[in-house]
Amino acid sequence: MTYHVVMSDEWMSVTQIARELNRSKADVRRMIGNGMLHAHKFGKRSYSVSRRELDTFIAKSAVGGRDPYREFLLSELKSDNPAAREAARILLERM
Repeated sequence: MTYHVVMSDEWMSVTQIARELNRSKADVRRMIGNGMLHAHKFGKRSYSVSRRELDTFIAKSAVGGRDPYREFLLSELKSDNPAAREAARILLERM
């Protein structure tokens, strides 16, 4: 998969990010909720991520072929929360 890095101040929706990262919208929301992607809240329920932030996230994940979302899920397997462990296990199986 090839990503094109374009530095700008464009704001992207959860749907646009999911499409670009080839992830579900729920995955993107989890990445935002867990601080993997820094988002800004617009309105009551709408989150947006700057193009610059997404490009930084992509560049960091490309170093060494790492998948930061997979790494996050692996770390959740060690969580004290049984529901988080089970959710991580299921999501890892789907990858």
